[in-house]
Amino acid sequence: MNDLFERMTIALPRVQAWIEDLIAEHTPRASAAADAGFPRLREYFGDEVLRELKVVSVKRIPVVPLTGFGLPEFAAVEHMAVSGITYRGMCFLHESMMSESTCFHELVHALQWKTLGWNFLIVYGIGLVEFGYARSPLEAAAFDYQRMFERGERVPDLAGLVASSSLDADRRAGEYLRLHGVVPRGV
Repeated sequence: MNDLFERMTIALPRVQAWIEDLIAEHTPRASAAADAGFPRLREYFGDEVLRELKVVSVKRIPVVPLTGFGLPEFAAVEHMAVSGITYRGMCFLHESMMSESTCFHELVHALQWKTLGWNFLIVYGIGLVEFGYARSPLEAAAFDYQRMFERGERVPDLAGLVASSSLDADRRAGEYLRLHGVVPRGV
């Protein structure tokens, strides 16, 4: 685990630069989530959040080339068939699978990013290592809230709940690292 965390830390600036370049490239085509054409989102996210977070339709979901950045443990993530992905405040939705439910799920990830900042990447990575994709804490929370959305259940203070579960995932990742002899900075 020490080696993996060290390589994750070394790769982080390259991953951040890759994400920043991707966001800059797609910003001209992105629209505010409020303008994405999904009216039910307003029932769950405040207007300020829906204006701040961006959505862009893409032909191919852009995935960080983690293997190329020295993290072959995450190769499976690079080849997953997904309908969306979120980097910071921009949700990338596959043009053929764009739906209100998928957009909701990705907006939850955008709120997680908002809570954790760049630490999202480390917390998400540790969650993948510890639990796998669907059970990783940040992904599991997004799927839980998405199912509630799909059932039409009210989620009072969704932003607060997402922030709380994100901070819990952050604490869990830090505990996992300490358990494996890693003294994390910022996790």
